[in-house]
Amino acid sequence: MNTITSVDNLWNQFLALSRDKQKWLANKIYEHIEQEEKEPLPPYTIEEINSWLDESEVDAEIGRSYTCAETKHFLESKHPWLCK
Repeated sequence: MNTITSVDNLWNQFLALSRDKQKWLANKIYEHIEQEEKEPLPPYTIEEINSWLDESEVDAEIGRSYTCAETKHFLESKHPWLCK
């Protein structure tokens, strides 16, 4: 079953658990992350890369792109720690 929930909701549910269950869940999450980090990421295929390039060329042709100044302004306003 897949469910959509907010991170705040998940955090509140976590806090409602007993200390033992919190530790169990934290260990399970940590084990899952460690396992994922051990698995190598599959390489991109030429077809995937070419499709991304095709999409970006279409975006550029129809004007769906940003100038360097627009991108810089967005980053400075939304993610200032990236612009230091």
